[in-house]
Amino acid sequence: MIPRNLIQDLENWKKSTARKPLVLRGARQTGKTTLIKLFSQGFANTVTLNMEHTNDRRFWQGDPSLQQILRDIELAKGVKIEAGKTLLFIDEIQFEPKAIASLRYFCEGLPDLHVIATGSLMELALRQTSFSFPVGRVSFLYLYPLRFDEFLTAVAPANLVAEIHSLTWKSQLSDSLHALMKDFFYDYLFVGGMPEVVARYQDSKNLLELISIKEGLLTSFEEDVPKYARSSRIETLQFLIQQAPLFAGQRIQYANFADSGLQSREMKQAFEILELAMLIQRVPGSYQNTLPLQPSFRVSPKLLHLDVGLVSHRLSVDQRNLKSGDLNDLFRGSIAEQVVGQELLAIGSLRRAVPCFWYRNQPGSTAEVDFVIPINGKVIPIEVKSGQTGRLRSLLQFMEAAPHPYAVRIYLGPLRCDDLTTPSGKKFQLLSIPHYLISELSRILEAWVAT
Repeated sequence: MIPRNLIQDLENWKKSTARKPLVLRGARQTGKTTLIKLFSQGFANTVTLNMEHTNDRRFWQGDPSLQQILRDIELAKGVKIEAGKTLLFIDEIQFEPKAIASLRYFCEGLPDLHVIATGSLMELALRQTSFSFPVGRVSFLYLYPLRFDEFLTAVAPANLVAEIHSLTWKSQLSDSLHALMKDFFYDYLFVGGMPEVVARYQDSKNLLELISIKEGLLTSFEEDVPKYARSSRIETLQFLIQQAPLFAGQRIQYANFADSGLQSREMKQAFEILELAMLIQRVPGSYQNTLPLQPSFRVSPKLLHLDVGLVSHRLSVDQRNLKSGDLNDLFRGSIAEQVVGQELLAIGSLRRAVPCFWYRNQPGSTAEVDFVIPINGKVIPIEVKSGQTGRLRSLLQFMEAAPHPYAVRIYLGPLRCDDLTTPSGKKFQLLSIPHYLISELSRILEAWVAT
């Protein structure tokens, strides 16, 4: 099993005195069930229920009490459920809305029992039923495809991973280490973070073997559509699943998306459904440079796909092209924006924190910064550069009005911090971070901005 960073969050939840039933969210095939199996080794026993199976859903038939549900489970599974010793794991809980509703009663009636549920299509299931979600009675964790540091843990020497985790914004990397890390990052762009793909690459290091696995994953997403969509929408959703990777990292328009001929309203609804399934994420624009960041829905959003490896597959990217030295030559730099956006999403495991991009649209002057994120009470701009160089015109415009002196560039060059000046004379610091440190971005920026 590939270690995941989220295991520490699960351990913290296990020890919490204010613990509530936990719902682990994430798209299909991101490793939710495998992660819980690994975590369950810390319990005396684990009772696993899969709500895709009729025999496990039947415990909620009728209107049983919580005590009756647990008694029936004990008799059927031949195990004693004991608070503090047993993990009750309810897999794919969205297939039984009554099980979702019962999480409230586990919270109120048996707070000492460790209960974890997983669901990749929960909001979609609730839309189709009269059951409401037990708001305030559950905790959430969000699992995404493997981050780059998790990918490193699977394929690189342990001391190299430890070195990356120890770097700060002041660190100086040798040329050889910088080159080695770039090679691993290029592999990540091709392999991606889907656990099944990474596991195969971990075993064989054969990139060609991954093609059929990635194709199978994309096909399985299409085949899942009838589970959560009305028949009238199935074809549209399957079309969007096919086309979305081709537009990853780019601004999109709903009307006639990918030459579909579909109207804006119909396509927007399809985007909303796949976003609830966590297969895609729309990144809104914002014109603000102070908190709270409020998205503007008057500008077209930027699209992120679930996984950069699946994007590379759909774009027919050749591994040799990835290592050509300039990602800007590949699809207008969209792969670079996809992987940065994907990592920014995965940094937040406690909530689904979606970054924004910054824009200014004034007569005679337009500007756009790829991402903005809150760090230590400040809105930090992040410009994604595919090569080692590139103009920073939009970033300079952001910094002219920003109430702080911190800006970030993510690029192919080494880790460095420079003092710069805007055209009006305002001084600021530009922290340039290599792509392979994206998964460390939040930690590094929090220490830097606190100085």
